[in-house]
Amino acid sequence: MAVDMINVKSLKKDYDEEGTVTSALRGVSFTIGKGDFVSIMGPSGSGKSTLLQILSFLDRPTGGSYTFFGKSMDDMDDRELAHVRNKDMGFVFQAFNLLSRLTVFDNIEIPLFYSDVPVAERASRIKAAVASVGLTEKLHTQTGKLSGGQKQRVAIARALVNKPNVIFADEPTGNLDSASGAQVMSILDDLNQKGHTVVVVTHETYTAEFANRIIRLKDGVIESDKPVDHPRRSKDQFFK
Repeated sequence: MAVDMINVKSLKKDYDEEGTVTSALRGVSFTIGKGDFVSIMGPSGSGKSTLLQILSFLDRPTGGSYTFFGKSMDDMDDRELAHVRNKDMGFVFQAFNLLSRLTVFDNIEIPLFYSDVPVAERASRIKAAVASVGLTEKLHTQTGKLSGGQKQRVAIARALVNKPNVIFADEPTGNLDSASGAQVMSILDDLNQKGHTVVVVTHETYTAEFANRIIRLKDGVIESDKPVDHPRRSKDQFFK
């Protein structure tokens, strides 16, 4: 039986700009179990980016509750949130957020500086993360010299290096061509099948359908929350 990793109930987020209140989230409720692969979809302004910020402890809701492995976000101060974010959460961004003059190795090492992983263990962690995305031969290449798809794979390896409980991917294929995007999603799919929890925020149906469940947002509320009812796409065609 799946363990509830994420549990949000009646989640709300309001923004007050000079007395004008805008509701980005208006009572959102769902759970995500350990080992799930969930896509969150919605048009611009639907609240999906706001929801991701809250789920990843980068922002706090203005109403409702959010518990992560049974611990309420309300019971954690900002320092505790930062600790959990670095220890239990990995992040993949649309813009990669890599330092182009640093090598693949050095980029992936950055999250380890803020962890309690012993220095002697860091190199093996980094090499294992790089191997999991098929880029061992690029370990000492500057990331500025890589293709877009390769950069996103480095970003995935960086997200994995602290062995997080959940990987949050924000529009991970948004800056990629279709072949590179499919390859990146296939890697996330493979990681999920190995036990990693993956939460993807996207506006692309093709990307979303790699998940086993899609939550659709519209105007700050859940429009639908359904399992994906077709077989996952084979990744073999992308690794020939």
